[in-house]
Amino acid sequence: MSARIKFSINQGTSGQKNNDNIILIGFRGAGKTKVAEKIGINLNRRVVHIDKEIENKRGPIENIVKDGGWKKFREIEYQTINRLSKLKINNSVIDCGGGVVENEENIRNLQKMGKIFWLKVSAETIKKRIRPSRRPALTAKSIVEEVDEVLEKRKPLYQKYADYEIETEDRLIAEIAAEIVRKSKKTSPCRSESKICIPITAETAGEALIDIGAAEKKADLIELRLDYINKLTFNDLQRIISMIRIPVIVSCRRKKDCGKFKGSEEERITIIKEAIKSGVAYVDIEDDTEDEVIKSLKNLAVQKGETKIILSHHDFEKTPGLEELKSIYEKAGRYHPDLIKIVTAAGNINDNFKIFKLLRQKEKDHKLIAFCLGLKGQSSRILSRKFGSQVTFAALEEGKESAAGQLTIDELAETYNLKRIDEETVILGIVGKDAEKTASVHFHNHLFRNKKINAVFVPFKIDGEISNLESKSSRETDSEELKLFFDNVKKFPIKGLAVTNPHKINAMKYLNEIDEEAKKIGAINTIIKKNGSLAGCNTDLAGAVKALEEKADLSGKKVLIIGAGGAARAIIRGLKQKNAALTVANRTFETAEKIAQEFGVNCCRLNELNLEDKDIIINASLKNLIPEDCLKPQIMNKKIIMDINYQPKMTEFLAQFLTRVAASGKKNDPKIITGEKMLIYQAAEQLNLWTGIKLNEEELKNAEEFIRKQIWNN
Repeated sequence: MSARIKFSINQGTSGQKNNDNIILIGFRGAGKTKVAEKIGINLNRRVVHIDKEIENKRGPIENIVKDGGWKKFREIEYQTINRLSKLKINNSVIDCGGGVVENEENIRNLQKMGKIFWLKVSAETIKKRIRPSRRPALTAKSIVEEVDEVLEKRKPLYQKYADYEIETEDRLIAEIAAEIVRKSKKTSPCRSESKICIPITAETAGEALIDIGAAEKKADLIELRLDYINKLTFNDLQRIISMIRIPVIVSCRRKKDCGKFKGSEEERITIIKEAIKSGVAYVDIEDDTEDEVIKSLKNLAVQKGETKIILSHHDFEKTPGLEELKSIYEKAGRYHPDLIKIVTAAGNINDNFKIFKLLRQKEKDHKLIAFCLGLKGQSSRILSRKFGSQVTFAALEEGKESAAGQLTIDELAETYNLKRIDEETVILGIVGKDAEKTASVHFHNHLFRNKKINAVFVPFKIDGEISNLESKSSRETDSEELKLFFDNVKKFPIKGLAVTNPHKINAMKYLNEIDEEAKKIGAINTIIKKNGSLAGCNTDLAGAVKALEEKADLSGKKVLIIGAGGAARAIIRGLKQKNAALTVANRTFETAEKIAQEFGVNCCRLNELNLEDKDIIINASLKNLIPEDCLKPQIMNKKIIMDINYQPKMTEFLAQFLTRVAASGKKNDPKIITGEKMLIYQAAEQLNLWTGIKLNEEELKNAEEFIRKQIWNN
């Protein structure tokens, strides 16, 4: 019983609605009791612990089990919940025992009373939390030894009956309680909240079983791609299905759907029918399958009563306009499938927003799975969970993808914190040609996870390639794609952006305002959305200066900067403020000359470089532009050498310098600044602008170690 408010189940108010209660289910050790108490305090609600209610009336649970076994306890548990449901209590938090899901009547009563939240926890964590006690085990094993066996039995039931699944690993009780409170206020809970599915693309039945074993530990669902398995027999199919312990989707893709099935259509449909007869959770059927075939599969699924139908549409060439996407959805809906899957190719970054619009419009149906294919579609795979897609797909590991642009389960779970993404997650991101490769995604998402911030940092890939617009006859240039992207950013819940190559200058024309420092630099790398408008600023300046000041006092230093892009401009501006003497060089001398005039610094041609009198040499170009004959070994010592590029660790630019230093035979090696230094310091400034969080020195050091591990040790 709650110590905060004395409460008995006999205090229910007859006649009032009782569907606003928060009901917690989950395995022993999931934290239900503490979370329930925290929610009760936060909402000033009564808290009911079912096990304590039983003990108050019948005595200790261990005595009940000793006298009548677990069967007797389950009968009493049912009677308690049944009585509770008839009393029509409301405005309460109900903490259920771990085995409540083993009786479907319990669930029916609980569903009448409120929303059910499953507190998910791993077997390893449970074993660490629970200790031997008077509570008897459920099996012949000890309560610790039996965890794996009992959890595997209950996990599908928790998943089946929960309105919401709540991740509890490495989270504070207050954070878990806050998430439940947020979700309890939703007007239309989704009973099948977004699941993570791992496709199995093994070529033999034996390999498939190995991959399934690994996937079951990380996924909510498995998609068994039967078209990948060579020489599949019905015995193989039955054996594989019988050994899968979590819900499975069976699909068998034709070649025209980028599948590998080589048999006839009749053979393919026969395989799908066998899967339905085997009682799999789902079968996936293409929406252009013959009408009568779809109906026959649907009827068979209804007869068997266990399998649900996913009707899927694939477009491997483009993403149609929103109206056409809606038409595809409505057409599929005429067959009354359980889920509708729409997957399209992302020709440009803005195709993702069409999918987001579709998901938002169909969210109340709780039927749609939707995302884009390809590198430019990765943002939709990460964010589909926020916008209401019922399933997100992830490869078991690199090389086992079932579609273009598919991220691995570890990338989605560990880099993008996928399991914590919900409809309230704040979207931040980076826009650039190689946005998907930037270490910024590791930096920001790592800090969001550590600081318990409900946000995700996503790559938005925009390069110079020509991309399709909605109209087949029209083409958009990189500039047009960028403009439309920023229009979409204003309309969608994206709170801020980092901007990288090659858009730091061009992006400025699409913003509503630019701060004075960024105007003087002539480039931005950070965007903040304020009341629907976009404001640009630049943190590259602070990042570069801080990285350099760790090595030397910059005042009076003679500095050569190679490059003329947005980062170079910020570095020039920052070093000039520190009273350094600057020279800029670039592949195109006219550009270097223009920048030199703009900032009031010197310039020179690459073939006229004189490095002997320079104290600091900075590469702010994507490539190494210094001619070999400029690098005389005897002049390389005692200099500060910085490359803003961080991959690889030893860039061609840095390697070239160090090779010449080694050739000199002298011990006074140059001071090297690798690119992750500037990255971390400028990203920390961005984090402060977006969230108000300022990292201390220890946090910066830890972030630096984490980033180095991610970009150099993977």
